[in-house]
Amino acid sequence: MIVHDDGVAVYMDVPGLSAESLEIEIENDMLTVRGERRPPAEVEDGERTVRRIERRFGRFERSLRVPRGLDPDAIDASMADGVLTLHIPKPETAKPHRVQIKAGTSQPELQQSAS
Repeated sequence: MIVHDDGVAVYMDVPGLSAESLEIEIENDMLTVRGERRPPAEVEDGERTVRRIERRFGRFERSLRVPRGLDPDAIDASMADGVLTLHIPKPETAKPHRVQIKAGTSQPELQQSAS
């Protein structure tokens, strides 16, 4: 994770996964990436003898603490060559807002009820 003046960039290696097999969520100051890497069909069907597997399979989840105030609707996610790239911009800093005062009476007019 790299924090810039204008936002955060996250790079995560996810070899062999498709965009559809990943879920990205940001809540408060926690960014969570979940996914599942399925084994090849030959391993799942059990018809062949597996000699060696050097790649992990199954569900995974990775959570990272990110700066507060990031907008979850503004995440730009892309994937290329097995690397998930997330760009999360920081919201614009709050600027002072000048309030215009309307001219009028200083006291609200009271309606008198006829008795």
